Amino acid sequence: MNYIQTAARETINAILDHKILFATLILIQLLIFTTVGLTTVTYVGKVIEGTQGVLEQANQANVDPQKIQDGQPFLNDLTPIYKSYQMMKDNFQRWLSWLLLITITLCASVWLGSHTLLSEKNNRPWKQKVKSYSRSWLRFVILVTIFATILFFLFTIMIKAAFFEDPDQEHLLSRIKIALSIAAILYYFFLIFAAQLTAATEKQFFRRSISAGIFNIHYSLLILVISWTVIYGAVLLVSYVVQNEQSFLLLFLTTLLFTIVVVLSRLFWIKMQQILITTKEKQP
Repeated sequence: MNYIQTAARETINAILDHKILFATLILIQLLIFTTVGLTTVTYVGKVIEGTQGVLEQANQANVDPQKIQDGQPFLNDLTPIYKSYQMMKDNFQRWLSWLLLITITLCASVWLGSHTLLSEKNNRPWKQKVKSYSRSWLRFVILVTIFATILFFLFTIMIKAAFFEDPDQEHLLSRIKIALSIAAILYYFFLIFAAQLTAATEKQFFRRSISAGIFNIHYSLLILVISWTVIYGAVLLVSYVVQNEQSFLLLFLTTLLFTIVVVLSRLFWIKMQQILITTKEKQP
């Protein structure tokens, strides 16, 4: 608990020393929510439409082994299911492309800004600062690219297996659960690596990330549970306001509160990881 108290105190002190930067992080986070929301509304609806088309065709398919053995096709015409699949796949790819663009620009800015807010003041020449920021940004882009690529291929394999190899709905749900479990693990390690973006060297970057993600997993998971519990509480508050059709001002204030909670949780996560790593490195 001493680690948590220390991280909370140092995070608050850093915010008080960088009020303008903290406000900027909140604005960027609001912009992220807005752009992600608009992009999702635009493309996910089309993905769902394509998915429904595939499921409708699959429900009309001939799944009787005896009829198939007698020469009756699985589907009389594969064109509709193929078009629905292509519609689903193309719009999902566009959605991911926009999310990737938002991530490597706005999300990268908010992560690097969080590291800057928590870092100690230094008088390094501006060229060294630019080089350091560029290195951290490149690490972030590489992380996002790796994890996004894995998730994309995971989704593609799952969809093809579910709709074209086995139409059984129970198998589809099982694959979805497996995919979500893998996605959760990937997201955990993404957060771990993102907390070490400002490491001095690549060796230190990987060593600290592995140490925090595996050897300090009990602390890291505890921090994650605490952070997500608070965020979930803020989500419930916003949902309550929306469902009860409260005033626009109240909706704006609760959304702003949710955004502040997300920014604070990220800062707390980074600071806690820094304290854990520093403590471990000081041990003999």
